[in-house]
Amino acid sequence: TVSVLNWTHTHSVHDTMLRASVLSALHVLALHAPAAHAGKRHHGETPAPKHHHHHHHHGGTPAPEPPVPETPTPMAPAPTPAPAGPQGKTYYMAPDGDDATGDGSAGAPFATIKGAYAALGAGVCGSTLMVKAGVYVQENRVEALKCGDNTWTIVSEDGAGGARFEGRKAIADIAAGAWEQVAGRPYWKVTLTENVTQVWVDDALMTVARFPNVDHDWADPWPLPYTAASPPNCSFYNDYSCGWLNLDQAERATVHQPPWESESRHPSTTGTLADTSFSGKDFVTGGGHVLARVCSGGAEFVAGPITAHAGDELSWDYGWNVVDFFGGMGSCWRDGAPHMAPSGRQRVVVEAFGALDKAKEYWFHHATKELFFIPPQGADPNTLAVTGKTLDWALLCIGCSGVSVRGLAFFGAAVRATGLSTQFELRDNTFDYPTFNKYLLGDYTKQKKDDAPAQDYAAFHLYMETASLVNNTFRYVELGIQMLGTEKMHHAPTPEPCVVENNLIDTTIHGKALELTSCGGGRVVRNTIHLTQFAGGVRYGEPAKGTSMEVGYNHISDLSTARVDASGIQSMGDGVNGLLSHHCWIHSGHSKGIRMDTAGYNGTIHHVVVYDNEDGMNLKGDYMKFMYNLGFLNGDKNDMQTSYCEIHHRQCDPKNIYNLHSETFDNMCSYLGGAKTDCKKEIRGNHGTNWNGCDTSTDGHHATVTKHAEDYVRDAWNYDFRLKATTTDAIDAATSFPGIDDVVVGSGPDIGAYEFGAAQYWIPGRVWRHASSPVPPMHTRSARPDLDLMWLAGAGAESHDVYFGTDAKAVFCAGAASPEYVGNYAAPGNIAAPPTPPQAGVWYYWRVDVVAGGAATRAPQVFCFQTGEKGRFLPSIPEPPSWPLPGWKPDIAPRVDPCPGAAGLSEAVCY
Repeated sequence: TVSVLNWTHTHSVHDTMLRASVLSALHVLALHAPAAHAGKRHHGETPAPKHHHHHHHHGGTPAPEPPVPETPTPMAPAPTPAPAGPQGKTYYMAPDGDDATGDGSAGAPFATIKGAYAALGAGVCGSTLMVKAGVYVQENRVEALKCGDNTWTIVSEDGAGGARFEGRKAIADIAAGAWEQVAGRPYWKVTLTENVTQVWVDDALMTVARFPNVDHDWADPWPLPYTAASPPNCSFYNDYSCGWLNLDQAERATVHQPPWESESRHPSTTGTLADTSFSGKDFVTGGGHVLARVCSGGAEFVAGPITAHAGDELSWDYGWNVVDFFGGMGSCWRDGAPHMAPSGRQRVVVEAFGALDKAKEYWFHHATKELFFIPPQGADPNTLAVTGKTLDWALLCIGCSGVSVRGLAFFGAAVRATGLSTQFELRDNTFDYPTFNKYLLGDYTKQKKDDAPAQDYAAFHLYMETASLVNNTFRYVELGIQMLGTEKMHHAPTPEPCVVENNLIDTTIHGKALELTSCGGGRVVRNTIHLTQFAGGVRYGEPAKGTSMEVGYNHISDLSTARVDASGIQSMGDGVNGLLSHHCWIHSGHSKGIRMDTAGYNGTIHHVVVYDNEDGMNLKGDYMKFMYNLGFLNGDKNDMQTSYCEIHHRQCDPKNIYNLHSETFDNMCSYLGGAKTDCKKEIRGNHGTNWNGCDTSTDGHHATVTKHAEDYVRDAWNYDFRLKATTTDAIDAATSFPGIDDVVVGSGPDIGAYEFGAAQYWIPGRVWRHASSPVPPMHTRSARPDLDLMWLAGAGAESHDVYFGTDAKAVFCAGAASPEYVGNYAAPGNIAAPPTPPQAGVWYYWRVDVVAGGAATRAPQVFCFQTGEKGRFLPSIPEPPSWPLPGWKPDIAPRVDPCPGAAGLSEAVCY
């Protein structure tokens, strides 16, 4: 029996009411290891006769121990589930509370978090602050709170994000008067009483006035099927197609030698930029600044104010961001001379009042506090719900320990833990636009100095120290999430692990999605990381001695749209020591898949799928294990490269020789070798039973690929990476490595990331309450006719009910007695065969309900696909998407763009 959860109808109404209350209030206010399987089964293919091989546990001559062996601390156990209810005494806060008269009781709640702390002091330790539903526009600073294991829990009363902390205010509430249209101009203006940096209409982000204009800004949805490998034309992300200006007078760009001794602003750090399109414009009057990538080796852009504009030449001050070779303008100098990028590779965006010429653009002049705006569709802004970001953070903990924040929603406001904070937890929260730069306020500082006040660093990063991030959603983050461990802060005798588990990190603009430094080990598991512009996915380095990090079951896609030196997973220096990276998908990016950087030891990479990136796996270090990985179509580079050494001036550095004792077995790659672009160069170290499409017998320096791995798996472009039955040279052909092998079906393990015939298909990424990450993926039109239906299990599922058909409404409303019912599949099994072979050109819909405790919970939407010709659709829609949709509740289930013919489905249509 289906126990009906009226999810879509109830929550869409709830969301509409909440959104209305948010805008009204703003106006008024000033798991996961694979299980063993039984025998082989495979829908749609008749297995070819098996080739039987001699299988053995890996043996041979044992590799010698590394010269500086480290014994990593065992992995920390999985986090215990959050308590079911309040622990210890419970206090309350509410939008209509009062810090002066309230005592924290349900009848006399506090108004703010800082008010509760001021009233109770250390008495908050061990208690729960219950945050009632409503909107809160407040900055809360908590210092020197030492709860340790006696945690202070700050939690939403409804547990579903009904309590919302805002970093924005209604423009009408901070305006000195009404909006006025400027005569003869397309824009309106209003004078404010507070500074703003971002502007929204309803919850849609507007664009800072810019040149050149773009059709898709960084928070706009992309038309399908674009990915980072080919972002939409004229978008913020596409620096090759009018999203960024390619300077046509690159040879005239000038810089001064940077002051290496200082990381702060410095005089005499001005330069010039020239382009014929600058002529006839005025980027000085009213203010303006430059975002520039003009250095030959610079991986990131640099921001600085425009100081002069004459004809086709701009002068600008880049002294705010002189940092180092990779982080700023330092890379414009080499060997004491300018070293600029060549013509065609100098990328610039101008943000300025003089660029205000397109609907949805705005400009704030901080000296006069005037806000200029061109509303969408020619509307009168006095009739729109226009809001502006006025606050940086909702909660700032300085020198705290033992604080847990749960179940809250944050819009335009960050939560931070700094000043040697420890034991800090974020769980079950949502963050939209938590951080943004302050360029409009004349502050271009991008890098944090060690002595910078914590609040001054709030604009760019979500910065935390030794935190645990579990079940959160982070979207539209300026410079990503940074976590600094206790080892670097004060050399703690017992270094605290960093934990990032089961989160969605979607759309990071100018930094790495996640960077962890000096942690006491920990884990980064079950995360979905999607879309970065100027950096990679996960970077880990400088760990506490004797600790190690696990990075597993992460789905990482669409990285580095601006084509910088970045990686899906990168371990730095000692971060390689003991690193365990496994069961990840890394794809569709202008980046490396995995980069194990510089000299480390004892790292392991297994069961990772890397494809359609700029580069595959760049593997350095020694005494490593690279096993059961799959790679294909990673630019013109090797899908897996076991590096020989560190290269300096085109010569091997004898102090950094790599992989002499590493083991490379059971990998399936089109292009596998010991050099970045030459698979003819032999794999370094001990190796065998690899499936390599490279023909190493080819004459000449470079070998050729004669077999492409993507042609030997079921459906590479639709997330089905299982071996075809005809790939007999990989089935049962692997060397066994106990402790690394997944389930074994048949006479031995298979080469590659998946076992042919297994009853469970591992899918990485965040787990939601409902089944998610369908295979074939949503909206694809190129699925194979003999496909299987596969999914990522819902949290706590004991089994799943599956429904299938060609009528979206019938599939959505079907019950167990309906003809659309396919069957019940006991977890962890997640593979179902369609009852009839799908036909080309027909939309098929399917639904997967979670069954637990004897009852099924109806999925909030149907999945869909068409079959068709093989193509590089490369679907990479995150779970949920990069834009909010009505009825979507991130704590309950992912929600993606509705299927064709399935819009508006809800429980109401079923009765």
